[in-house]
Amino acid sequence: MVCGRLSDANLCVSEAMKSNLRRLFQIDANVFYDRPPAWKFCEKTLEEIHNVYSALATEEKYKVLSPNGNPDETLITERVNGVVKYRADRPLLLFSSTSWTPDENFGILFDALVEYNALVELSDDRLPRLLVLITGKGPLKEHYLSQISEKQMRFVDVVSPWLAAEDYPTIVASADLGVSLHTSTSGLDLPMKVVDMFGARRPVLAKNFRCISELVKESENGNLFDSSDQLTQLLVDLAEGFPEESRLNKLKKNVLEMKFETWEEMWEKTAAPTLLLDQNQKETKKNN
Repeated sequence: MVCGRLSDANLCVSEAMKSNLRRLFQIDANVFYDRPPAWKFCEKTLEEIHNVYSALATEEKYKVLSPNGNPDETLITERVNGVVKYRADRPLLLFSSTSWTPDENFGILFDALVEYNALVELSDDRLPRLLVLITGKGPLKEHYLSQISEKQMRFVDVVSPWLAAEDYPTIVASADLGVSLHTSTSGLDLPMKVVDMFGARRPVLAKNFRCISELVKESENGNLFDSSDQLTQLLVDLAEGFPEESRLNKLKKNVLEMKFETWEEMWEKTAAPTLLLDQNQKETKKNN
């Protein structure tokens, strides 16, 4: 409170935080939305994606990623005459990064996957299989992975690899759809994992909370959910007809075409003018 009021200029990470600072502490701040490194979180080639999945599949616990053990084939890609392409029968790839703590209600995703699997059994091939990649470490990881294993879902495969830092952006970019379970403790900051997904030009389904709509625009670059039932319905609505004709394809197209500033662009747009204004004010005070 004291330092913020004494500062010459302030930056914050959301409009909600800006309003909160002003209302509670009479502190004025400009919003500087965080962005991932553009060179790191971006679209990846099918060759890059294929190589990461082939490497992961060499480990026994991840062999579902390439069940035939053939390095030229994964669940989602195949190398034909030296060229990597998507498999015609590939599952829909759902990606989520979680801390496996009570701060993120993973039970919402777990219940949604169980219900989705039940619906696929009744769908007459209208709904695709799901390959769900969940990264991260945390105290509840083994608890939920054990529950997933017990369900023995026929149409949903869940893999939870611990990735090398250089492989993580490629896995994000390989997804058809991202899921964020993050809810801000303060309700004032935005999940970096969603920012990473948008950097890789992937649509996102995000748990609803106070300021998430500043980042996820309903039916434009993703959708918001409050419960497992809502998440299940979104998965069904987006997945039906995949990979040919589906609502998900339209959402992907929206994300590819949307304006999503790089970190450098956000700096020039928000931070640099704030610092320049601060410097001008200092010069004015000095001259006076």
